[in-house]
This record gives sequence, structure tokens and C-alpha cells, in this order.
Amino acid sequence: MGYATGRDYDRVVDAVILDGVNVVIWSFIEVVAMKSDSDEDENGNSTGGVVGYVNTNLNLSRIASLIRDLDASGHSDVIHLTSIGGWNGPHLSSNQSANDWYAIWTASDASRIFHGIDWDLEGNDDRSNPNNYFTLDCLDAMINISRLMKENGYFVTMAPPQSYLNFDDPSFGRYVNITKERGWHDEFGYFGNNAYAYLLLGESGSYVDLVSIQLYESYSNAAMSIHHDGTRPSDYLYSLVRDFVSADMSFTVNFGMDPEMSSVGSRRVKLDTNKLVIGLANGWALDTPDDDRTIYISGDDCRNAYLRLMEGGQNKHGDITPRGFMFWTIDERGKNGVYLARDIGKFLLGGERVSNGGGQHDTAKLPS
Repeated sequence: MGYATGRDYDRVVDAVILDGVNVVIWSFIEVVAMKSDSDEDENGNSTGGVVGYVNTNLNLSRIASLIRDLDASGHSDVIHLTSIGGWNGPHLSSNQSANDWYAIWTASDASRIFHGIDWDLEGNDDRSNPNNYFTLDCLDAMINISRLMKENGYFVTMAPPQSYLNFDDPSFGRYVNITKERGWHDEFGYFGNNAYAYLLLGESGSYVDLVSIQLYESYSNAAMSIHHDGTRPSDYLYSLVRDFVSADMSFTVNFGMDPEMSSVGSRRVKLDTNKLVIGLANGWALDTPDDDRTIYISGDDCRNAYLRLMEGGQNKHGDITPRGFMFWTIDERGKNGVYLARDIGKFLLGGERVSNGGGQHDTAKLPS
């Protein structure tokens, strides 16, 4: 999975054809709904309908043309999603219901171009900005929009920063401008507290097809383990997935820490590995080698971790490997000599084989 911002269409084509990217996420759009009580039907009766529009800097007609060209060249199996949110991006309005949102979506060109949506609502540089807080209205709307999308044949994915969906932390909160005392960059004030876990609670998890964990979040747990603790990147990836599988592919979240969710209490949040995607930074993460804000994990590190997980074979849950890998962004393909998707594609899509002592397994895991 690779994100594209529409700044370089040629790189998108190369990423698909040369590197094997089979999910492209176009960033970003906002669906803006405005209620109108004055709408009238053909008889002049008020319908109380909803009007609105899709707000985006993306060139939708250019993207539609690119998708048609890729389809014609034999890449019609590539999934094209559009992402909602992004850092400094807007959250969903409390004045906009899920039905309002979906009505505007279905009336827009976007609904006929993209195969679905990717939730990427995050925080804002201005720590006082209200978008550093997820209202329950916003989270509930995300769940209900996801349900409507799934019911009507669209894909739904999400890409939480690691602190927004942290397997190692049972705490819960809806602010994403908090500090954490970990003994490493305690001054950083933009962590979340498992807000995205709410979107996977109970039946809501069935509305989501893929969950990409952004390990490249600033000063993430992954960055601390690798930069501060000295863990090898491949060992970190291996342990992250192995430990999660060992915990029955679920983790405990104490939703009752939120005063508005005291009745929910502590719950186990489930996430199958066939939905788990590892989110990575590509060449841009090497711009400042001495900066430990984020991490670069190479294709070789991904390969080593993936094949080690595969060598573990299957357990009662089946395959213990993650579904795949995501990266930000296709626009920076080749930057600092990094072709991350191509390196990952060599083992993930190329059918590289590995012996586990009792036979061989094909590593190709194409999305259906």
C-alpha cells in the first residue's frame, strides 16, 4: 500500500507497474455536508435534503484517467482508495451525520473513481486546535460511515499512528496532544491514547478491511525501541507481530478511563493478522540521519522479519504473518536511493519461497 498526493503521477504508475504496489491511497479529501430545509421535490414540497461537496486538492479527473490507463494495461486488480484527514486535516463535523456524509459521497465523482476510503484523522500542530480531540460524535460517525461503505461494496481501511492503536498500552483517551513519560523525548506533546481502538470495538471491527499501523509516527514506540533501546529493526517487526499473535491477536483497552465511557470498562480489542498492515517511511526518513524523530526500516529488514514469522508456520489462527506493508509516500519513490515498495515486492509479491523445515510456503499475499 502506498500513499499518493497527486504531485507526481508518473511515480504512481511506476510504483504499480515496476514495484508491485497494489493498493494506492490518494490523499486527501473532505466530505462537507450542509443541511438544507429548503430543498424541494418536483411538486414544490420540501424534502429536507442534504447538500454538500467534496473538498480536495486532488485532480479527480486526472486520477480517473490514470486508473483507466492502469486498468487497460493489465492492472485492473489495483485498489484505489482516498484518504480522509491527515495531519492538520479536519475531523468530522458534529453537525454532519453519517447518512449526510454518505449522501454527499454517493453524489460525488469521488464515489465513482475510488474503491473506498482510508481513515487517517490525526492531530494538529496547534495544540489548542479542537482537532487534537476526537469527539464521540466523530468516532461514532466514522463507524457508521464505515458500515454504510461496507454495505454498499466499498473498501474501508485506517492508518492510525502507533500511539493511536498501541498493542502495549491499555490506556484510553480521545486527546491526541498528550505527552508520555517514557524516559525518552518526554517533551513531545502529540501522542494519542488508543482513540482508534474504539473503531475496532465489537462489531465495528468487521467494517474495516485493513489497519495500517504508522510505525513512523514521531517518537513512536517503534522509534524508541530502535533508536533508544538499540533493537534491530527486523527484530522489532518480528516481535511486534509474534507477541500480538501470542496474545490471541487482541489487546486490552480500558475505555472506562474516559468519563463518557465509564460503562464500557475494559474490553479486549480484536485485530486479525489478515487485516494487519505495517506502516513504514520510505526515503524521506533518511533526510537527516542523526534525527531520531522517526525510523527508516529497510526492505531487507521487512523481509527478514516476514520470513522469520513465516518459518513459525501456522498456529490455531492460521498464518501469523501480517497482511502486508504500507508506506508514505509514493511521491518520494527513489529519494535517497530508496525503492521500498520494490524491495518489499521482491518477497511479498514475487513468490519468494522459504523452507520451514516441513515444506515450503509461498510468500505472495495478493489482496482479493
